Amino acid sequence: MNQKRFNFEICSLFAFIAVFCCTTIRAQTNAVSFYNDGCSRSALKDYAGAIADLSKAIELNPTFADAYCERGSAKQELKDYEGAIVDYTKAIELNPQLAVAYYNRGRAKDELHDYIGAITDDTQAIQLNPQLPYVYYNRGNAKRDLKNYEGAITDYTKAIEVNPKHAEAYLNRGVSRCCLKDFPGAIADDSQAIELNPQTAGAYCNRGLHKNYLKDYAGAMADFGKAIELNSRFWAAFFGRGFAKYNLHDASGALADFNKAIELNPQNVNANLRKAVEEQNPKNTVLAAERIFVSNNYTDGVIVRYRDGVTLRQIIDETKLNGNNAEVFVLHSLSNKVRAVFGGEVKPSDKPTFAVQPGDVIFLATPYTPF
Repeated sequence: MNQKRFNFEICSLFAFIAVFCCTTIRAQTNAVSFYNDGCSRSALKDYAGAIADLSKAIELNPTFADAYCERGSAKQELKDYEGAIVDYTKAIELNPQLAVAYYNRGRAKDELHDYIGAITDDTQAIQLNPQLPYVYYNRGNAKRDLKNYEGAITDYTKAIEVNPKHAEAYLNRGVSRCCLKDFPGAIADDSQAIELNPQTAGAYCNRGLHKNYLKDYAGAMADFGKAIELNSRFWAAFFGRGFAKYNLHDASGALADFNKAIELNPQNVNANLRKAVEEQNPKNTVLAAERIFVSNNYTDGVIVRYRDGVTLRQIIDETKLNGNNAEVFVLHSLSNKVRAVFGGEVKPSDKPTFAVQPGDVIFLATPYTPF
């Protein structure tokens, strides 16, 4: 090979490399540009537009982990949790140190009720970045959903240590303390949440609920009233205030609040129970509502009458209630007293093992969730 030909081929090779590098740099630059545009669209809540831009960024740079993560966030905002998880998983595959991808995937799993998976991802995110307060908060929520209230309180407390102004952590720690019947502790957390964010109607409602437990009905009424002032369509606040009014011997005021709660949320189980009892005795309306509210465990359920020879599973299947979490209350002849309680998972062959007669009212309910 002569020297001129050798020089020519070397120059051609360098030229090819230069063109390739320029093309790659241009693609990466364009990918970053689309990524930035996608982030901007997400900030403006244009999630469909964000997904389009982020998809272009990924097309130009298939190893762009942050783009996958951001696209997952946009999908999650559109409630495409499965699609979001796919993107977060790809981001983690490309960058196993990306704590926010684990955090976001945990949130998506939580939305799909995969609480164990959410806790696993949150724990990994914490290992990568122990100073992320919202990861502790989310893990606390997942633990609370699994009824691990002590573990939830530990995580909410850690979230508060990292960020003392984390109002939601105080609020949810209060809910977990309530579930452990630590009502003074719950009220203290509610008060701290209110101090940090005085415009949160739910915090006043929760504090009113916890005051009802301690029979501070006047204080509860004030809190429910403030919640209603902040949100005039807050059915739970009307219902809670109705309970407080009844215990302060204002039966007519209580019924008015219960009626308002029904108007705002006709599907609420407490309202359905109230209607069932009201058919026979208006006084029992308040008494039955009081019983349900005091239990503080139920916000979704149905009322049926027991039929001889019918299993609990058949009843639950008919009502389309979540049988795995269902609990059954029997109201004897529409009176205020609960004859018996069946708790836990209902198996197909289950029959009431307590005294129950055809015509008795059965209240099937699923566990309490905070307001």
